[in-house]
Amino acid sequence: MRFAVLLFAYQFFTSAGHAQSPTFHWSFDAMKDSAFAATEADAPLVMLRQSTTIEGIENQAVRLSRLDALRGETVPDLVSDGIFSIQFWLKTEWASRRYDHGDVLNFATPDSTRSWTWRVGFPSTWDQVMPPAPWPLTLRIGGDFSTAELAVYIEPWQWTHVAFVGDGQQISVYRNGGLIGTVDLPEEGLPPIETTTGALQVNGSHNFSVPVEKGRTGVWENDLRIDELYLADEPQIPSITFPTELQPGPPVTQLRVQLNELEEADRRDRFAVEALLNRMEQIDRGADTRALRQELLQRAHQAIEALAVGRRPLSTQRGHLRLAYWSPLDQTAQPYEVYVPASWNGKEPTALVVALHGSTEDETVYFERYSIEEQAEKHGWIVVTPYGRGQRAYRDAGGRDVIDVIDRVSRQWSVDPDRVYVTGHSMGGMGCVSLVRDYPDVFAAAAPVASYAESEWIDQLKETPFLWIVGEKDGDWATNTVKNMMEAAQKVGAPHTSKVLTGYDHGGFLGLKWPTVVEVTLPDVFAFFANHRN
Repeated sequence: MRFAVLLFAYQFFTSAGHAQSPTFHWSFDAMKDSAFAATEADAPLVMLRQSTTIEGIENQAVRLSRLDALRGETVPDLVSDGIFSIQFWLKTEWASRRYDHGDVLNFATPDSTRSWTWRVGFPSTWDQVMPPAPWPLTLRIGGDFSTAELAVYIEPWQWTHVAFVGDGQQISVYRNGGLIGTVDLPEEGLPPIETTTGALQVNGSHNFSVPVEKGRTGVWENDLRIDELYLADEPQIPSITFPTELQPGPPVTQLRVQLNELEEADRRDRFAVEALLNRMEQIDRGADTRALRQELLQRAHQAIEALAVGRRPLSTQRGHLRLAYWSPLDQTAQPYEVYVPASWNGKEPTALVVALHGSTEDETVYFERYSIEEQAEKHGWIVVTPYGRGQRAYRDAGGRDVIDVIDRVSRQWSVDPDRVYVTGHSMGGMGCVSLVRDYPDVFAAAAPVASYAESEWIDQLKETPFLWIVGEKDGDWATNTVKNMMEAAQKVGAPHTSKVLTGYDHGGFLGLKWPTVVEVTLPDVFAFFANHRN
């Protein structure tokens, strides 16, 4: 359903000395030559890596994963003098937890002393877990000035209109067309700007020391949907009609009643259905998520029907599911994602691959970034990605989380306990090592990628087959790990092997080179696992 009302109309006014000020409006309705054109000025936003066209607020919008971005070169700087308007519609799916990253928009210049002049993004964080939603979206101009004390709060999976309007003395902050309040500019004024043009980037980091070239596209730290981006060199007040279709959440009350009536059902099974219902309630009624809502509704109906007749609620479901379980360790809900291949008929127990995210990442990264679903379909295996308590390196509660997720997946689908495997990148690779040490009887084989380990640990690892993977250009800590572990394995006759990739580095977000060491070795990892069982 396309929205029938006009959702985005700007009020323009002209003040003395500001006639014919530049304006830029990207509607994202059409792409030409891998770029979105501005309707009122020659300023194309070129696509970096890829993007997906979706139904937006008015006609089309664009979806960008954390690896993707749009970038326009030689764009005039309309913000740094404090007289400006920044307006756009935004829907986030995931937000950064990497230090100093997480921009929705940023503007960079060649100024060597300050790589960016203004940016709209989420606050930096290096916490063990991402702060709970809603997330505060702020405008920063220069090195210190920020509207952090008057942020626009963003609920995930909800279209939100955001506007920052500066009149040279203060900045007015708007959410969904309504004025939240104002923030004064600093008394000392705005930082001096040496250049008047720069690069405008949608969905990215201010780390512009990473050059944009073929196969090397910077650092992106959001999954977002954006529509109707508008920049002006005037303090233009937003005037929007918020679509009534987005206001109420999808109706799940009746489904909750049906679930509550199944009082005898196991709490673990009930919580699996609760995870589907909670996700449905989180997603607004935007046209861009209609198919997702319908899929979740169908899944919830099927799950409740199965539970009502005494079957596991998810046992017949296939594809990608974002779930959560109730941790008995500390009585908290912990997220995880699972992919059940359509190529598996469900009649015979199948293998389970546990894939562990790296530092500053989360349970979504293996599905968002890598082609692990293709390998799951090829082999007919289930893949699961635990959150692992964020940045705990899969120790303590983080390790227990992985074991609990394995238990929950095995409860819903028929998993062969002799074919449970673990792989992971960077911190996730370290998790492979620590989990095999802590739970030696669980995993039939392990494949850490760009990991760290001590050769003295070989006595605890020698009974488990390992495939140690690293890029030759990775740090010494990673390349030496593979070298030292292979030497130690040979001394004790451990079933370990290694793969060093010529020309590849660590493969994380910083210094991103595509494809990464994780992506290119996924077929090798699955082939290695296929040769081992407990």
